[in-house]
Amino acid sequence: MVVGGGDQTDRLVGLARREHWLLRRLDDGLRGAPPGWDRFYVIEAPPLSAWADSLPVRGDDVEEDTWFRPLVWGSFAPATSTRAARASAMPDDPALVSGMQWGLWSGSSDSSVARGLDVRALEAWEILEGETGVARAPLAALDTGVDPQHADLQEAGAERLLAQSALAGHESDVADSLGHGTMVCGVMAALTNNHLGIAGMAGGNGLSEGAPRVFSIKVTAGSGQAARGTDLARGIVMAVEQGARAVNISFAGTGTSDALRSALAWAVTHGCAVICGAGNSADDRPQYPAAYSDLGLCVAISAADRDGSHPPFVTRGDWIDGAAPGVDILSTWPGYPNAYGSDLRDYATSSGTSFAAPFVAGMAGLAYSVDSTLAGGDFRELFRRTARDVGVAGAMPFADASALVGALAPPYQLEHGEQPAEPWWYAGEETLHIRRSAFWRSGRAIDGDYVARRFEVLATCHPTQNLGAAQTWVRPTGPGGWRLGRVHDGEESWGDVLMGPGAATVLRTYVYYISSPPVGCDTCGPVGWLPRPPWEVVLPWTRWGAEPVSAQTAPAAGPRLELIGAAPARGDVRFHLSGIERGAAASSPILIFDVRGKLVRRVSVSPGRAGEAIAEWHGNDEAGRIAPAGLYFARWLGSSQAVLRFVRL
Repeated sequence: MVVGGGDQTDRLVGLARREHWLLRRLDDGLRGAPPGWDRFYVIEAPPLSAWADSLPVRGDDVEEDTWFRPLVWGSFAPATSTRAARASAMPDDPALVSGMQWGLWSGSSDSSVARGLDVRALEAWEILEGETGVARAPLAALDTGVDPQHADLQEAGAERLLAQSALAGHESDVADSLGHGTMVCGVMAALTNNHLGIAGMAGGNGLSEGAPRVFSIKVTAGSGQAARGTDLARGIVMAVEQGARAVNISFAGTGTSDALRSALAWAVTHGCAVICGAGNSADDRPQYPAAYSDLGLCVAISAADRDGSHPPFVTRGDWIDGAAPGVDILSTWPGYPNAYGSDLRDYATSSGTSFAAPFVAGMAGLAYSVDSTLAGGDFRELFRRTARDVGVAGAMPFADASALVGALAPPYQLEHGEQPAEPWWYAGEETLHIRRSAFWRSGRAIDGDYVARRFEVLATCHPTQNLGAAQTWVRPTGPGGWRLGRVHDGEESWGDVLMGPGAATVLRTYVYYISSPPVGCDTCGPVGWLPRPPWEVVLPWTRWGAEPVSAQTAPAAGPRLELIGAAPARGDVRFHLSGIERGAAASSPILIFDVRGKLVRRVSVSPGRAGEAIAEWHGNDEAGRIAPAGLYFARWLGSSQAVLRFVRL
């Protein structure tokens, strides 16, 4: 179980030490971790411990460490032959060419045979190789381990696939005990166009061209098949630490986990998309961690059959974001006997949402390769907007890799920003249900039901880029507010969009004020503002649309912002502003934003020759600290046309 953040913590930790039970702090061995993890401990008591039996499963500072299981439906089956002649104008992986990987390509070498339903991988790869390069965004799979020497996963002479363990004290135990993890890695990122076996969704183009780095993080112990919530949480943090832009989790259960949810929020804050299998329960019970998609913390993926219909085993619910192929999926399998004596070797087939999720995790890798500025929550929004209707009654929208990648390639663009709250007002009373506050609050726990005053908070964002048919969403990160009408057992940010006049867009969220003291503490002061006062609310937003393409070849008249000297810039960055009116430069600074849309620095502009001006940024932010290297945006406040994207090394 997990203990911490409350009055019982010291007593329980001391008891565990005296009894010599396994005890570790939640953030042990991690370089960074979500806020509050240093206050929580994982205790593994003997199964028949009277101490464990006498404690409440849930209290202010005690939570059961929930188990989650792989999402396999049925059993694993041997693959038929993966040998085939190469077809023209497509990768040479035999299983793909022969039509065995229907999820990637359901066509045939016989042009008279109609193409079935698939994720349109070939069209997506064509966009990548033709315009934006091949997949290089690092990926991670939290699973039962991997065969790190599988020839279709590991490049010869290179360490493309790195096998690790999320279990403290078991770092050397990375072998795939079941085969499940090796299959997930194969669907997501088996080497593509390498004359061997299968193709992965994000497998690069041949052995040496852009195959992404893959982190296999084992979250099960020994030959076990289930994972604890705390180990899944640690695996997410490990993946984020190492730069993974997409993480696949093909485990689920009906229990919740505070540690796991906080790790998902950590990943979103760091611009990493977590893709989760939605479950094989054959009913509508929410399955976690996928059901945290309702908070915008992950992407929940169901399984679909060849015609897009739901297989009978899938979990149902309006929190599921879409579907991907999940029936009779061929993938990689360990080349050695697993812990259960399986005779399968090298390749196998199976069904389940376990194998639907890594299709989408691979798509996330492609998306981040096209546009590395994707911020937390952006991938989920774009996936939902580009998934296609398959025309089957009751079916979920079906993953479309081509539409997703195309939505990030020119002329489409993303613009990011953060908007402080502007007006707010009292909007009535509401009964607020606070749960599990010991985990997400730095102060004392305040669990209970309260009559709270609700305040509606608005913020108006003013985009700087001229994007046609633009869509805007609020990202689930940053110091935002809460949504209405739910139990609040976390501090995730929420906001929705109210379209405003002209180019302006109005964003909305809610905060609460509780004038009564915490339950059980009559001497305490009021609980106060939750999740924060309205004047501290900042709503991060993303705007997506197409940049208008002009038929004119001559450059448009008007202000223009460019770098002086070669780009990428090193050290100080010098700007040249042209096409401006006399006297306009002095009153309007240049604003420097990072990739999240956060304002880094205001830079004064010095007039130069007629219609021109210059400015210099020394690389420091508003507080005088040196800003990190990376991608930045500059905008002259005097005109929305004078926008520049540049890299500072």
